[in-house]
Amino acid sequence: LRDRIVATLITNYSRVLDVLVGDHNPDDYLVWTGLDVPKTYGSSDLQPDVEHYCIGILMLEGLVASAVTANWDGLLEKALAELTPAFDSLVRVAVRPDDFRISGPRIEVIKFHGCAVRARVREAEYRRLLVARESQISGWTEQPENKSMRKHLELLYTDRLTLMVGLSAQDANLHTVF
Repeated sequence: LRDRIVATLITNYSRVLDVLVGDHNPDDYLVWTGLDVPKTYGSSDLQPDVEHYCIGILMLEGLVASAVTANWDGLLEKALAELTPAFDSLVRVAVRPDDFRISGPRIEVIKFHGCAVRARVREAEYRRLLVARESQISGWTEQPENKSMRKHLELLYTDRLTLMVGLSAQDANLHTVF
């Protein structure tokens, strides 16, 4: 029964996470507390897989200039940091619109659904940027605070070849941007 439930819910995760729990819990209660974002996705104990290192190598070799991800974890960034001592001067991690104004780095990791690592460290600033709930995803492209990110993604998707992997391909905001 567990496998059937998981199989049914896996393509409906954003609806499940949008369910309100109690009268006094925040809207993101199931995301932040239920999924335990700081420990599950933001933990410094998480280790990159071979895929993260391969993407990192492609970026450092100049074959991939931008990695756009809906993933909250910091695994790609961690792989890049392990692969090069020059991480801070080479890599721009963009989570907020202001992050696009950082000049210098030649490769970028764009985290348009937020970053659990930053949310764990600076909850007040980054928790609100975590996108997972259906109401957030469906309205993401129309929110003024996402305009800069959306424009950046549209430019990338227009000017460069794109490979999309993962469950986020079902998200309405990506359908709109594509």
